[in-house]
Amino acid sequence: MYFIITTIVAFNYLYKLHIETEELVSFVNQAKRNNHNAVLEIKPFIKSSRLEDLLSGFHLIENELTEEENSWENVAFSRYYGIKGIRVVQEKNARGNQ
Repeated sequence: MYFIITTIVAFNYLYKLHIETEELVSFVNQAKRNNHNAVLEIKPFIKSSRLEDLLSGFHLIENELTEEENSWENVAFSRYYGIKGIRVVQEKNARGNQ
């Protein structure tokens, strides 16, 4: 029973995270095609609830992009995708189509 519950919860959360990541990559590629040479601003990724984390058996991962564009996570992402920069902003200020 434990295996079934943790697997279902983990895969459900990871699927939602996968969809968000695909939307982010699509947004980044679109910005590159449009020669958008600015620091991209995106909304925060979903966060797991304590219940989801518990029911998954603590198997959930989270994307770690931050509000600081010079953090190593954001710099690594920017270098990998060949963009000037990226940072997380609160939803009301986000320009990203994520």
